[in-house]
Amino acid sequence: MTAARAWAAPALALLLLACAPRVLAHASLVSSVPADGASLDAAPAELVLRFDEPVHPVQLRLVDATGRAVEPRVARVEHGALHLAAPAGMATGAHVLSYRVTSSDSHPVAGAITFSIGAPAPAPAARGAAARADSGPDAVSIALRAARDIALLAATGAALFVLAVRPFPGQRRTLAVAGLAAALLSALCLGWHGAVLLGAGTLMDARAWTAAIDTSFGTSTLVAIGASAAIAAAALAPARVPATAALVLGAAAGVASLALTGHAAAAGSRAWAGAALAAHALAAAFWLGSLVALHAVLRRDASRSAEALWRFSRLATGMVALLAAAGVALAAFQLRALESLAATPYGRLVLFKAALFAALLALAAINRFVLMPRLAHGAPQATRALTRVVGLEVALVLAVLGVTAVLVQTSPRGEPGLDAPGAATAFAAAPVSKTLAAAGGRTATLTLAPARPGRNTLAVELRGADGRALDPAAVDVSISHPAAGIEPLQRAMRRTAAGRWVHEGTEWALGGTWRVEIRARLDDFEDARWSTEVDVH
Repeated sequence: MTAARAWAAPALALLLLACAPRVLAHASLVSSVPADGASLDAAPAELVLRFDEPVHPVQLRLVDATGRAVEPRVARVEHGALHLAAPAGMATGAHVLSYRVTSSDSHPVAGAITFSIGAPAPAPAARGAAARADSGPDAVSIALRAARDIALLAATGAALFVLAVRPFPGQRRTLAVAGLAAALLSALCLGWHGAVLLGAGTLMDARAWTAAIDTSFGTSTLVAIGASAAIAAAALAPARVPATAALVLGAAAGVASLALTGHAAAAGSRAWAGAALAAHALAAAFWLGSLVALHAVLRRDASRSAEALWRFSRLATGMVALLAAAGVALAAFQLRALESLAATPYGRLVLFKAALFAALLALAAINRFVLMPRLAHGAPQATRALTRVVGLEVALVLAVLGVTAVLVQTSPRGEPGLDAPGAATAFAAAPVSKTLAAAGGRTATLTLAPARPGRNTLAVELRGADGRALDPAAVDVSISHPAAGIEPLQRAMRRTAAGRWVHEGTEWALGGTWRVEIRARLDDFEDARWSTEVDVH
């Protein structure tokens, strides 16, 4: 590689990141009618939720102070605004409008607003009840997505190897197993995604499947299932039946399916982001599928391995360049600025993925410039060494896909992934007080009084690991009532002294178990979080 080529990729990365548009995946609630915290003299004729990008409603619930819950009818959807018909006979007192929607990238977004009719309203939050994506990618979603992507890319890539390089030993079994596994895992991913969207669904709930199919992830998954089935059918067809067309169709649809959802679907430059993701998937599939095929060739057809390796090598050079360029472009579309690479969870995952990619390039260079020439000259043990290195490359590619499974479910905004776990303790008496621990030895002492339905005062005292008052830039509280179907209400707390924050309001309109999450913004890049549960009687 010349010096100019060596500097080309870093220069392109810097240029794209410097020019990257401000792209924020995951929708956010920007306003509502009635406004969050409003006090009305009479019942509204309409309820409106306005988001910063188009959304699809999944679950809506309006709960009054008596606990009566109704599902308001969606009258119309205009761009990012949901217009809901207000139910007849709305009672006097506090109301909670809880919503669960999906954003353009198919991520669930949940939240709630409060308002009152003919009664004092909750104290309005400084930032309102902003919508939020669910707390983060769960382990099941990550595992299913990683397994599905591995099977799909292996099936697609092996088909590409057969079409572009040559047949390989055991290809019919490899294509059939990978294709069928990809189809089955795609179906499981679809059902689980629907369960996540509903918040409390299961794979046995028909509503979960319906909710998932209505999203961009549903479209993507159905295309992936069709692609996988086509590849498996081509492998299982009798030898006399031409299967080239099915392999071409399956490979093309498999690559295209990955560009139909995710962060690329919500990017400002959607067409460019989708094209970059498709190119990235094409190169990744070819690499993984080729490694699987080459490993089979080296083990079972060593006499023809040199020919296959050199054919693959000629194509791999372009594919590696495409993979790197498309990856840099995708990072540029999603990250706000170059410093976001180190400052956000999404950026750090991108850096980790890039490090694994660099290790893959090092192994590929060893194959290309050391082991392949030895194989061509008939050096002993060259085939065995190539087999081991190719096997190690396969392992690294699987690690990259595991990181990618987390990456696609992590918001590029810079929001944390999984919330810091807190004690989940229910309190029987009122008022209640609990000291919670977070990472780094920081503590939050939470006090709720009187812990009865209606107006309550929530006080939080924060301390650092040294026992001194912790005085963050801002503190937010999020409260939800899972049993009543009330999604998180987010409120900005008011500072009363160093390390002491308070919020007073009537959000606690219902009795039962409420989930409380405290987030302290320590600086622009670091948060501390605590969570617990409290009984309100």
